[in-house]
Amino acid sequence: MDEENDLRRLRIDDALIEFERRIRAATLSADSSECQDLLKHQGQKKTEPIPLAYLSRLGPSMLRIASRNGHNKFCLSCELFGKMHCCGGLVFLFYVLKEMGQEKPEELLCDAVDEAAGLYRPNWEKMEANLSLILSLLRAYWERHRDRIDDKGEGGFF
Repeated sequence: MDEENDLRRLRIDDALIEFERRIRAATLSADSSECQDLLKHQGQKKTEPIPLAYLSRLGPSMLRIASRNGHNKFCLSCELFGKMHCCGGLVFLFYVLKEMGQEKPEELLCDAVDEAAGLYRPNWEKMEANLSLILSLLRAYWERHRDRIDDKGEGGFF
């Protein structure tokens, strides 16, 4: 039992190091390169609108928040959950921060482009300034769902 928890904690530590690296290097997915299953909101009824999406116009992608009430229904069943090869990006962090009690996660991650339309642009400096809080909430999220992290060395990358 302790070995299982130790492996899960090690995976969480590695994933946190990777997410910190991605934020500091401004390589965290903030466009349609993020996990497609998460972006398509797998597990949600097809009649419900997708709460978060990326819009690409001329220039960088923007995050469109259609609904703050959306939930991450995909990641908990993903074999890469809580591992350093997780393909989560800005949308993933938004859901994590929201679940962990942040009323407006975008305030830690983005600048408003058109708040009335729900459009936000990723802001790497803001993310880095809030990195300690983001990583602590990400750790708490993965710890809350630790039983979902593979402890057998099977199913995906370490």
